[in-house]
Amino acid sequence: MFYGFTLFCVVSTRRLSEGIMADLRTVSREFLAEFIHMYREYPCLWKVKSKEYSDRVKKNLAYEHLTTTLKEIDPDANKEKVVKKINSLRSCFRKELKKVNDSKTSGAGADDTYTPSLWYFQELLFLTDQEVPRKGISNLESPEDTNHGEVGNNLSRYRTYIM
Repeated sequence: MFYGFTLFCVVSTRRLSEGIMADLRTVSREFLAEFIHMYREYPCLWKVKSKEYSDRVKKNLAYEHLTTTLKEIDPDANKEKVVKKINSLRSCFRKELKKVNDSKTSGAGADDTYTPSLWYFQELLFLTDQEVPRKGISNLESPEDTNHGEVGNNLSRYRTYIM
């Protein structure tokens, strides 16, 4: 019976340490501000148009430094957890940025523009030019793309073989 309790505690502790990384609210603001500042120092991780962005060696060194920092609060931190942390931060930033941009383009006055509630929004403003939405690709054909004559001819050719 005692063994089962010990096993439960070990599993619960592991889940707790994994859960810390998923929930940004449990990390101190000072630590996150430091983490974001370090992330900003490595444009090879976020500046898509930079030469460094495609340099895997620089990226791996940057991830190693960020992993070392993250190990201060999570001893099991690795590159995967760092990437998840960065993606989580950027995702929240993107949502807030979209709200700000939508409120500006909605025709609202300067007083009615959305004020971000995310405390680290200002810290991530260096990503603004990186967060340009991609143009959507339509799966519908435009009238210029369709050539009904060829399709009709191809179908009639198949009909002769079927009949």
